[in-house]
Amino acid sequence: MLFWILRKSGWDGEGARKFWLWRVCGEMVIFVFSRKMENTTSIINKSYNYLETPLIESFFILKERKYYFDSLKHVGTRREFYDTYKNSITKFISCINSDKDISLLNSIAFNHIKTIIDENTFKVPLSSIDPKGFHLLNLSEPVSIDSLKDKYRIAAKKYHPDIGGTNEEMQTVNSAFDKFHNILCIKTFNNDEDCNSDFLNDEMTAKDFIYLIYTSLIEITLDDWQIEESYKWLKLFYERNIANTKYGKGLLTSSIPMLSNLAKNLHLIKLTTESQYCFTKAEECLAIAQKEGLFYDNYVKSAHEIINELKKPRIVITHIKQANNLLYYNIIDEKKYNDAMKRFNIRKNDDESKEDILKIFLLENEFQNLPLDILTVQVNITGKLINEPDYFDYYFNELTDEQKCEYKEAFSKSTNIKLIRKYVYVRLFSILKSIISFENQKIIKEVIKEVKFFKEIKAHRSSLDSECDSLLSLLFFFSELSESDFKERMNLLNKLDSNAAELEIDKNSVIVFWNRLSSKLTIKLNPSYYEFAKLPTEKFKKILSEGIITCEEEKKNNEIWNDELSLIESIRSKHGEMELFKVLDIGKENPSVVIEKLEPYVNDLLLLGEKITNVQELQVMFWIDKLTINMVRLKDFKNAVNLFEKAFLLSEKYWERSNNTEKNSILKRYEKCLKELNK
Repeated sequence: MLFWILRKSGWDGEGARKFWLWRVCGEMVIFVFSRKMENTTSIINKSYNYLETPLIESFFILKERKYYFDSLKHVGTRREFYDTYKNSITKFISCINSDKDISLLNSIAFNHIKTIIDENTFKVPLSSIDPKGFHLLNLSEPVSIDSLKDKYRIAAKKYHPDIGGTNEEMQTVNSAFDKFHNILCIKTFNNDEDCNSDFLNDEMTAKDFIYLIYTSLIEITLDDWQIEESYKWLKLFYERNIANTKYGKGLLTSSIPMLSNLAKNLHLIKLTTESQYCFTKAEECLAIAQKEGLFYDNYVKSAHEIINELKKPRIVITHIKQANNLLYYNIIDEKKYNDAMKRFNIRKNDDESKEDILKIFLLENEFQNLPLDILTVQVNITGKLINEPDYFDYYFNELTDEQKCEYKEAFSKSTNIKLIRKYVYVRLFSILKSIISFENQKIIKEVIKEVKFFKEIKAHRSSLDSECDSLLSLLFFFSELSESDFKERMNLLNKLDSNAAELEIDKNSVIVFWNRLSSKLTIKLNPSYYEFAKLPTEKFKKILSEGIITCEEEKKNNEIWNDELSLIESIRSKHGEMELFKVLDIGKENPSVVIEKLEPYVNDLLLLGEKITNVQELQVMFWIDKLTINMVRLKDFKNAVNLFEKAFLLSEKYWERSNNTEKNSILKRYEKCLKELNK
């Protein structure tokens, strides 16, 4: 009977007979049996039906959501996904109850990933990566995550040993599912060539993954001001010794902001013991950071000041969940809460008015069918997680099939504000490239309406309007050209676009060809390109015939730029810029020391600014800001005014690069100092 049971359990005949003989050997039997079980663990694990095993199923769901979450660029979009991501993390954590569970995850998901995936993997069909697994899963190209799961469920029922399949078949099905799932996650939620993912780290283990998702959970709850819940997860993080992995130890210093902020927040709700626990952990991590020469001192210093009530906390409320939790903990009063809700309501009303703008636009207009946006594969995207296009990934043909389908929906009658905002930069690029590549002057009038509309529905604090203004300027320029001039210019721009890469590596012209300018030759969403596209026709022809852009002039500009950067760098080295960051920490206690250290450095930079062309590279305003703060602390308004007035003498090139917040901050302090001097 025992022999028959062993055979049914997957043991070969020889193994079963040996066990039967060893059975009569008393204690020896237990040893052999346990060793045999250890050696077959991976085989037994491979017999799991992944999507019917809670731990493994929750892992694969979480992995997909983690890839998606990491792909989101905008903080608002990430916050909208918090609850979904958090739920998948907590479900996964609840399934991990022992070292056995961690061993299972290691054997399934973390023992072979680097060998499976390299940058060439994305260039070949899945069927060539694992032909047998592809066949057993009954897949057909193109494969999506959803279709892979559907096929896996069917294959698992067919090949599972308990149902009539074999261990070998189930191993092949599971191995193929794991490989294909990793590849599809990366292709769906990251760039195809991005091989820096956590799941591609050859040293990544299940514990390392658990480390990452615990820190994500703590940071999400911390951002929402769910203070006690955030502390609960942090405590579990340390109690379960999750940070004690090679990967985790390498990230300990990056947890200093998280620990410091949680320490402050716990103090605010009068959980003193818990606050001190987090602060101690932050100090321990800071000691490591200081040995590595990393600057995290300000985070711990800020926590120290709040905990010891040397400084009042600065509470910034950016979304409703924060406001609700801050009120719940009595960190803010009813007045501040109501003020925040008024702001959110204004923003909500603004978004609603933009929905009305969209409805009116769709009643009066249709989005143009651009010749660049050809959809060749129609896939079902209902309910799917589809990532945002990556930074500067604006070419329609480079989107995934799911993104292409969603893009087409975004610019159709069934669209909505969120979809348009998600793909607006892809659309702007398609507009520009469609006009140039297809020499299509007829659509300019209609697409100008689109671009103006995009400005009207831009997200809160988005810089989209300035991008639209620049593009509109070029579109108006194109629209005013005669038909013959337009065709000639489009022809030249197309030739420059197709030759751009070749020109950059041309051995005969590389000496005189400035690579920073060469990028202007490629059609792109870029203010430099917009200006470049308006150049006189004769200059275009010269570039095409000579393969260079006014070679001597550009060569000289390039040399000047490099020389000036060297001068700036020499001043930074002379004054030890990195060390000056540390000096800023003592500003409140000893502003005179800060002034003594910073003033010579700032004066040298400003003096150089009077002599160089590329003054925008100085980046001096940060230091002027810090220096004048300390001058005001000592009521040295005269020197502060003198310093500001020197800064205002910098050429327009500098101020064009400076952002509005920086300008306003400087001007306000300048006006305050003038008032004090005139008293």
